[in-house]
Amino acid sequence: MAGRVAFLIGNQTFRPSSDLPPLEGPANDVAALARLLRDPERGQFEVHEFLDKTHYEVLPEVEQSLGRAAEGDFFLIYYSGHGKLAKNGELCLATADTFSDALRATSIPSRHLRDLVEESNSTQVLLLLDCCYSGAVGDGLRGDIGSELQVVQNARGFYIITATTRMQTAREIAPVPGGVVMGRFTASLVNGIESGAADHGRKGKILLSDLRRYLGDASIGSTPQFFDRKASGDPLISHSPATVAPLLDAGVLADLDAEQWYRRQGAVSALSSVFRDGDAKTRAAAKTALQRRLEQERDYSVRAALVSALGFEPVSTPAAQHPPNVPTGTSAPADSELAAAATDIVVPQVTPEQRAPERPNPAMSSEGPAPKGRPLTMAELDELVKDYPDPTILGNLRKPSSQRRRRR
Repeated sequence: MAGRVAFLIGNQTFRPSSDLPPLEGPANDVAALARLLRDPERGQFEVHEFLDKTHYEVLPEVEQSLGRAAEGDFFLIYYSGHGKLAKNGELCLATADTFSDALRATSIPSRHLRDLVEESNSTQVLLLLDCCYSGAVGDGLRGDIGSELQVVQNARGFYIITATTRMQTAREIAPVPGGVVMGRFTASLVNGIESGAADHGRKGKILLSDLRRYLGDASIGSTPQFFDRKASGDPLISHSPATVAPLLDAGVLADLDAEQWYRRQGAVSALSSVFRDGDAKTRAAAKTALQRRLEQERDYSVRAALVSALGFEPVSTPAAQHPPNVPTGTSAPADSELAAAATDIVVPQVTPEQRAPERPNPAMSSEGPAPKGRPLTMAELDELVKDYPDPTILGNLRKPSSQRRRRR
């Protein structure tokens, strides 16, 4: 499986000599985003957090990870803090050790990130920037990150989403429930992932194109920018449990437990199609629902439909005609199996002494058959018909011949 790695960098405390004012939101930004990206039901990222770290604590880890990346691995690099432009116009992301007069040597230069991405085997790297630079005016403002991103985006497979345009400032003050201060861009990003609002089409997952659309439509007091000149594809940002479609239709499940047999039979037909043609997850869900209904169903036709849907062999012969030791509802052994079993059957030999004595024939005497025409005596008749099941016939035979009822 391709790797998913996120580097979340937040700096809100700076050296007094950096000329960078402290910020309130980056620690909250990083914590909120890390929670979602690390969630196994959402982002499924391996998350690395860097809060108020120096540039030499951050860059080696980023470089090593990108250097070990394989094609198909996805990297997300997020920065919340101050963005400052060097004298040559290069955008630098301020860290805990940043000096304003040694900016490129004590920060994370954006072009350095571009070079790391360019040298990596990964073809999908997303850079999210919620940052400002020291030229911002007024309390609680994050400023323009400059046109330098036009240069940075030229790296292969590099996507960039920024909080602002060149002429805008990104407001930091955005209290969320509990009075927590976050950057408005990040607060909107977190809300879009957590609530599923960023899932365009409610398909259960948030792609980069969905996130771009959502942030563009969100009201954050600025206009986010997107760059992807040399990148292609639409990487998965997060799964969206809040918008994932149920595996089985709620109406079908309701019909499966309906009182009317024909509604249950219709639901079985619908679930049978899912069980036959669905993906692995929906097939498993359909099978479970059908098996549960089969345990409860009493209607003959609905049970037959359930048995057919689950792929059981129908039983067409009465239970009494099944071969010995074959449970009802299972397939009988094949003829070849019965023939093989028959070879093992031993028929015991019965000696003449073990045979039951024959019942004497009352019409026979010790000298042979009675003479033709001699009528049977009553004793002989009783012996002959004593086991006859119909007593009316027996009574008729006992009557004199003149009184017997003749059949017509």
